[in-house]
Amino acid sequence: MIPLIVSRCRLFVALGLCLAAVLARTQVSAQDNAALAAYNSGWTNGANGGSGFGAWNLLQNNNPGAGDYSGFYIGSSGVGAVDVTNKSFGIYANGANYNFAIAHRAFNAALTTNDVFTFKFKNNSIATGKIIGFSLFNSTSSPPTNDFNTLAGAARFSFYFVGGNANYSIWDGGGSFPWDVPYHGDGLTIEFVVRPGDTYRFVVKSADGSTIYSSVDGYPLNSSGTIDSFACYVIDNDGGGDLQVNQFRVAATALIPPLIQNVLPANGSVYLTTSTNITFDVSSVFSTIATNNIKVSLNGSNVTSLAFAGASTNWSVTATPTLLANQIYNAAITVTDNNGNSVTNNFTFNTWSASDLFIEAEAYNYSGGGAILAPFTGQYDAQMGVRGSNTVDFLEFADGGTNFYRTNDAIDLEISGDALDHANYAGLFLTNWTLAYVQFGEWANYTRKLTSGQAYNVYAQMSGGGNNPVILAERDATPFATTTNQARAALGTFVGYNTGDIVSNYTFVALKDFFSNPVNVRFAQLTNTFRLTRIGDAYNLDYLIFVPVTNTATQRPYLSAGFPFPNAANVAPDQQLTVTIANRQTDVNPATIQLFINNTNVTGSTTISNTSAGSLLTYNPSPYYLLGATNTASVIFTDTGGIAQTNTWQFTVVNLTVVPPGYAVASASTRGFNVRVAKAPNEAPDAQFPATSARAEAHLANLIINTNTSLPWINEASPGTFTETNTLNYDQIGVDGGSLPGDTLYPLVPATLNGSYTNDPNHLSLAASGFALLTPGIYKWGVRSDDGFRLTTGAAANPTNLVLGVIEGGGGVSEFEFIIQTAGYYPIRLLHYEATSFANLEFYSVNRTNGTVILINNLTNADATQVFTSSASSPITLLNPAHSGVTTTFSFQTQTGKTHTVQYKNLLTDATWLTLQTISGAGNITNVTDVAASGTSRFYRIYTP
Repeated sequence: MIPLIVSRCRLFVALGLCLAAVLARTQVSAQDNAALAAYNSGWTNGANGGSGFGAWNLLQNNNPGAGDYSGFYIGSSGVGAVDVTNKSFGIYANGANYNFAIAHRAFNAALTTNDVFTFKFKNNSIATGKIIGFSLFNSTSSPPTNDFNTLAGAARFSFYFVGGNANYSIWDGGGSFPWDVPYHGDGLTIEFVVRPGDTYRFVVKSADGSTIYSSVDGYPLNSSGTIDSFACYVIDNDGGGDLQVNQFRVAATALIPPLIQNVLPANGSVYLTTSTNITFDVSSVFSTIATNNIKVSLNGSNVTSLAFAGASTNWSVTATPTLLANQIYNAAITVTDNNGNSVTNNFTFNTWSASDLFIEAEAYNYSGGGAILAPFTGQYDAQMGVRGSNTVDFLEFADGGTNFYRTNDAIDLEISGDALDHANYAGLFLTNWTLAYVQFGEWANYTRKLTSGQAYNVYAQMSGGGNNPVILAERDATPFATTTNQARAALGTFVGYNTGDIVSNYTFVALKDFFSNPVNVRFAQLTNTFRLTRIGDAYNLDYLIFVPVTNTATQRPYLSAGFPFPNAANVAPDQQLTVTIANRQTDVNPATIQLFINNTNVTGSTTISNTSAGSLLTYNPSPYYLLGATNTASVIFTDTGGIAQTNTWQFTVVNLTVVPPGYAVASASTRGFNVRVAKAPNEAPDAQFPATSARAEAHLANLIINTNTSLPWINEASPGTFTETNTLNYDQIGVDGGSLPGDTLYPLVPATLNGSYTNDPNHLSLAASGFALLTPGIYKWGVRSDDGFRLTTGAAANPTNLVLGVIEGGGGVSEFEFIIQTAGYYPIRLLHYEATSFANLEFYSVNRTNGTVILINNLTNADATQVFTSSASSPITLLNPAHSGVTTTFSFQTQTGKTHTVQYKNLLTDATWLTLQTISGAGNITNVTDVAASGTSRFYRIYTP
């Protein structure tokens, strides 16, 4: 009987587990996200992904011709917690007139009490007075209007933001009111719960769900009835940004995690004392929480000193950790309720001291190398009348900024918008200045004397006005910088982020090395000059802080900066590799520096320059890096202390198109393009002339039939072909339709024809071909077009074997690179087409070093790529001639892309050459047989145009 009992127990447990799994699955009644297969072709009206929802009902007034731009797309929000595999639903509405875009969707089942509707919500900039938001409705029908006040007034609940306001707003049964959630450009998690008595609970969290921004409970819903649908919208955002939404779900309250609120110290707090406690509240409306399921950790170690007050649904918690001075703490609060739902709140704070060393941004050098050597609080007011020297103490370009502090200098200083007090500036009644309007390449020098033997981590208090604000920090080879050309080496970079407001939102950014590790600085010499240079997007700089660390190890040389950096992607095959090795207490021995690329020692092809601050290694790859592959670089060196280092990293090289050398012909003549143009009448059905390359090819081949005549559509671009002796820079009305000047009318297309159109020709197709003179190297070309294009190369007879660049459909700008291995004249063919509306075309090259753009075949620019209308063939030699009876045989080597005509005469005095046969060249040797050579003589030649 024992086996039977065990078997029954196992059966019972298995059934229990299955039942639990079924219950868990049924707790989620609806879900959808933008990465599902239903949206592979885009977010379109009627699309329906996921489960538990009706089809999308997308409403908009997109009309570009009237200046209205609104619609829907699938794309990345830029926030990983909002996206699923880099995809979210995007909504936009902007332009000259009133614009709207409303994404409406019904629930398959109306929300009932304790149903939870959640999704991710991310809005970008919002024009003043314009609106983005979402609403819940008592109907599955479309929203009653695109007017926000009417729309929200008819909704049961609305959450929205009005551009120019400080906070988001709510519209419910109590009317419209601002809520205590300020603008967040980094995404939100929305959580709406239907509660008893026609009320609701609403919680807004950070995008990852870890931080509660605010919550309300028991507030009245507007009007009455069920909640049957929702809508997300952008209402007339003018020049503002888009709205992204994603990860929609309807679930039971059993899946709602606890709330962590009122956390102190706040995320990002600085200059805290070592006696600081951590306090916070946790609550669970739909479950309970045991105190042993509340955890606090600092830098990965659990804090055990926790005190609790309250009850199992609401706890107030105090943690009393032992903190050390001059530390950064990464804290985590994790709470798990009795339903098994967990939530984690991550935050940081530091215990830096106000007595730590500062270098104020406004305290740059003066008088050609003069400086305040020892940083201390309040030192800078004495510099108001001190003048610096441009190109020695700083480098400043002309711009719109002003120096309001050291007023004799061109460098730009403004009163800092940083609200954080430091070095007791507020207590000393000092004005805090910031370095502003910093242009790309501008720099400032700071000479300081550091404490003997002390190691520091360095941080920049900076704001970011772009996605990649970067400061390059360098150290001069000499203690003082008194000349224009200052030898130096990189220490590392401060890589910031977009803080949302370059004027007032500041953050601490650590100095990091080539491998993104924090840099410890301690040098053999105490007086050092540091140069700070902008090499990325815009920023304002308030100050540097040197935070002492207890590291007593000898500070040795390290890889401080360079490119390609570790894990860099889409690196050019010929990208110059540069690496700086910065010296600290010991120096790199330049004679020991070696560079390996993919395990091959290429040191002999490198250039190494050395100063007392460090060494710069430079390598230009020959041959190119491996295309489309991960490449490995290693730098090996030994320092003056005899310690060897090996630093290895990888980067991925873009997979560029390689043009086969066999496509090239030896020579060509007559500058220009051979152009064929086709234009069907404007009244031809648009459906027969879509914006596709396949249609353009059919059109040029005269294969699109007018069903009224059963004949091909008449070509209004008479005579259909011509030679373009200059550039391909066309516009349908002859004005500069792109970025390059000098547009001419679209060729062979009259402005009017029988009164059918005026300056708006439609249904166009064009093919331009020629031979481009190219030498070995990497080329960057571009096409700016409306509508689409396709650029190809290949065999001369029909150069369409290999696509170099393409835009299929609505047009735009495409720039692309390819590799030429052997010099020659390469056949190219550019296909361009237009369906309706605008038509313009620009074909150009881009200088990969300085970005200069030049139209292909520009006769007035010596740097332009030259194109020729016809190729010249190399001489052909007849091989192995023989004659027997009435049969003559011989052979010859054909030329790729050429058409060879074998011709003969019986007498050289005959008037014409007669054709024996035609042969398409492929670069091979071909045999010719003439079985009618019955005369006393016959002469042969090969004609190759």
